[in-house]
Amino acid sequence: MKIQDVMSCSISEWYRKFRKCTITSELLDIPSEVLDYLLDTGTLVLPPASENIRSTTTASSITSAKTTASYGSSDDDDDDNEYNDKDWSTVECTSIQAPGLEEFSNRIRRAIARLGGKVFPKLNWTAPKDACWMSYTNSLECCTPADVYLLLKSSNLIHRDLTHPFQHCSDESSGSAARPVLVLRRWREINPSAEFRCFVTQGKLLGFCSRDVSQHYTCLGMERSSIVSDINSFWLENIDNRFPLRNYVFDCVRFDKHRVVLIDFSPLDKTRTNALLFDWDELCTALPPPLPPLVILQERDELGDLELEICDNMQTMNLHNTEEAADSNRVNEALVETVQHLLDDSEDDLPEFRYINSETGVQPNHDRMHGLPVDFLDLCSGKDPNKLIDLMQLKVQSSAQDDTSDDEGT
Repeated sequence: MKIQDVMSCSISEWYRKFRKCTITSELLDIPSEVLDYLLDTGTLVLPPASENIRSTTTASSITSAKTTASYGSSDDDDDDNEYNDKDWSTVECTSIQAPGLEEFSNRIRRAIARLGGKVFPKLNWTAPKDACWMSYTNSLECCTPADVYLLLKSSNLIHRDLTHPFQHCSDESSGSAARPVLVLRRWREINPSAEFRCFVTQGKLLGFCSRDVSQHYTCLGMERSSIVSDINSFWLENIDNRFPLRNYVFDCVRFDKHRVVLIDFSPLDKTRTNALLFDWDELCTALPPPLPPLVILQERDELGDLELEICDNMQTMNLHNTEEAADSNRVNEALVETVQHLLDDSEDDLPEFRYINSETGVQPNHDRMHGLPVDFLDLCSGKDPNKLIDLMQLKVQSSAQDDTSDDEGT
């Protein structure tokens, strides 16, 4: 994978060319002060100009609920009295101020209004899907600049895009950088069963699969042939020979029959893209060899007649300079016929479609794991054996204390 492969998949590079077949979006250059704010890994404080009304309302209702619930317990009353008796005038408080970012927040607000009042954000390559659990709607839906800032600041994927956009590139250097862009895309409700990931190798759509592999959708089996036809036609009519790479991945949504919309591009590389129901070894070994170049040789025989020889490493065609073959139109027709003969087989092949065809084939949804505590994930995955040892020691100590209590009771 090269840096140019990654750059070609940046939405700032391809959006203008494919804007007619993708979701309407607004691209905003990220100024330096906003970039510094997003890269600050300290306390999360939203800019005052972002005006997240929903968060204020939610916080007030939560505070009110807690206050109302506290009246039901005498212990809580004692805690409240102790809290009220404390002289807070002697307590030193340090307030953390977020940058104003008023100008950029206003640009976001105007873009959201132009896009219908609801958007979902992303940067050049990645959306903050790992931060959905931070949102009030548990999704990427944003209605205010504060919603956008909250998702971007809470996402590890966004931080990777900003700090290491060309990680794992063979030609990466210390000076490699990309112009960060905030992309606001018009919010659309998407049925997870209609999302597909498509794999293109050597300019050929090799196959595609469901993006959501955590559910079994019976409709996919019922509409299999029409889905294959629609996505293959969409690729041929809108993407083939227009995207600069020959090996790439694209995501799309099939909203209805004959209605497919492009979502995103990504490099065909296991360090950047999840192959889902395909295997990377399988994709690499399935790469078809490139078509051999056509070589046109011009020679004159002993009689001075012009002889054209078309070589494709598989067959050779000689066209002698007779009155009939000397005509340039006939020569062009022969060239077209030869090229068409080489491409016939590849054009007849339809891409392979893979999907979960039974309940027993569903796979874990890794996106949902982002909202779990890190310690819990480390215990489940075994990444940190020391935490597992500490947990076992706590269990042993707890069991010993229970045994001691039982002995004292008898």
